[in-house]
Amino acid sequence: MALRTAPVLLKSVPLIIVATLVFNFQAPASLAAGLAFAVTMLGALLLSCAITNILTISLMWTVSGEGVTGFAPTVVMMLSGMIVPLPFFPDWAQGFTHFLPFSGLVDTPYRLYIGHLPVSDLPLLLAHQLGWTVAIVLLGQWLLSRGLRRMTVQGG
Repeated sequence: MALRTAPVLLKSVPLIIVATLVFNFQAPASLAAGLAFAVTMLGALLLSCAITNILTISLMWTVSGEGVTGFAPTVVMMLSGMIVPLPFFPDWAQGFTHFLPFSGLVDTPYRLYIGHLPVSDLPLLLAHQLGWTVAIVLLGQWLLSRGLRRMTVQGG
């Protein structure tokens, strides 16, 4: 969790200050939207940790981790709405991008913040984040147990 939280805090605090001073950064659409944002950011943190762990576990089956560590961040950034907001994707891709876990990392919390998603959708949005988190953690545990059965340690 620290691996995911520290860089975000170190980058976001200066960005918020600059955005407030230079670009007239606004507070959340409402108090409820701000609270929903905070809750879904916690869900995003858990989901991010689960995705990071499963990517790390997947390295047990590769000769070099360069492929996973190079390709995965690009896919995650693109499908989370970090590069292009998910509502800007074509209609045929909307259902796909909102179903995948990545929308819970960036798109969901920030669309709640600005009021594009109603706060009344919070239970469904949180269930989406936490459902994917549990599924990825369970898959990671299964993969880790399979990988550890195959592992051979040399020299001690």
